[in-house]
Amino acid sequence: MKNILVILNAGVSQQHVAEVAIHIAKRSSSGLHVVFLDPIPDEVDYDYFFINDLSIAQQTEGLPAMDESVKAMAALNRKLFEDMCATSEVPYVIEPAASVSMNWLIEQTAFSDLVITGAGERIEQFQTVDLLSESKCPVYLVSKNVVDPKQVLLTYDGSYASIYAMKQYALVFPELKDLPVSLLYISSDDNDEFPREKNIRSWLPAHFSTVAFTILKGDVREELVNYVTSMPESLVVMGSFGRSQFSKLFHKSIANALISEGKATLFISHK
Repeated sequence: MKNILVILNAGVSQQHVAEVAIHIAKRSSSGLHVVFLDPIPDEVDYDYFFINDLSIAQQTEGLPAMDESVKAMAALNRKLFEDMCATSEVPYVIEPAASVSMNWLIEQTAFSDLVITGAGERIEQFQTVDLLSESKCPVYLVSKNVVDPKQVLLTYDGSYASIYAMKQYALVFPELKDLPVSLLYISSDDNDEFPREKNIRSWLPAHFSTVAFTILKGDVREELVNYVTSMPESLVVMGSFGRSQFSKLFHKSIANALISEGKATLFISHK
C-alpha cells in the first residue's frame, strides 16, 4: 500500500481517525493524502455532508459564514495532524481545497489504495453511503470504540462480492493475518451450510491463521448487529453495496446499524 486518502471533518476533533491513519501509514510505508472538509454552518440544514453536490447549494451566496470558533478549531485540527505526522515521520499532503464535491472525492479514490474516515453518530446525515458505494478502493470507517481491533469478523452472504472484500482486506492488511478471524453467514431459511462451503473452508485458512465458522438464522440486520455487539473490539469486513438503489439502501441500513448500535469499525470494499 502506498497512498492512503484520509477524509476528516475540519470542525470537530477526530484524533482517533488521525491516529489510526498515521499508524497504518507507518507500518505499511505509505503516504497520506489528507482532505479536511469544512463543516456546514449550523444554520444550514441540507441533511447532506457534501453540500456542493446539491443543486440547492450551487448558489453559495447567502450562506452564513463559518463561525470564528469553528475556524479556529479547524486550524487547530490541521496543525495537530501535521505535528502527529512529523513526530511519526509519516509523509503527508494536505489538500488545499477546503470545499470539495463528492465527484472529486470519488475521483481521488481511484488513485488511492485505501480511504480512511470516521464512523460517527452522524453517518446517516453525512450520507457516507455515497462514498462507500462509489469508491474505487476499500474504505476503512474508524469507530471511537474500536481503534485497535482485537478480532476480525468476515461477513459472508455467499456472493462473490463478499469474497472479494475478504481478498481486499487480506491484501491491504497482511500484518493483521494473525488476529482471530470469524466467518459469519446468516441464513434466512433453514440452511445449515455455507454457500460454496468446501471452497470457502479450504481457501480462508490460506490467508488467515485462525478462522472460526459461524452460521446464524434469522433477520440479517438484526442478527448481524447482535453478533457484532457481542464481539467488542472487532473489525467488520463487508462486501459490495451493490449497484441497485435497493441494494444501496439495504446495505446502508446495515452499515449504519453496525456503527450506531454495534459500535463497529468497518472495512468495506467492492469491485
